[in-house]
Amino acid sequence: MWTVYTRDTLHDVGFKLEDGTLWSFVNNKRGHDVIRAHHLVTHKNAQITGWLYPNAHHIELDSIVVEGVSSKGIAKAAWEEDQKIAQALLHRKFGKAPLVVADEHHH
Repeated sequence: MWTVYTRDTLHDVGFKLEDGTLWSFVNNKRGHDVIRAHHLVTHKNAQITGWLYPNAHHIELDSIVVEGVSSKGIAKAAWEEDQKIAQALLHRKFGKAPLVVADEHHH
């Protein structure tokens, strides 16, 4: 079992081994939902399988089972976060970075 964590940035989500080593999830088809739904999965034990990229300290997820959280719940929360980002991009002003509400992120 590993503990899912978030770093101090809004999007680095991964896990911490018992020896204190930190690994980040690759943001791809399987990792995206876990990254976006980080508020549901952080500080919880998880069973993770995937491919490690040791030099980068990244893992490409094959599967993840998070204690007390369903995969459907993770997918729904990720979709909701994606909708917030889509709205921020829709209202973006030319030459300005999109404004994403950061106060809803609970780290």
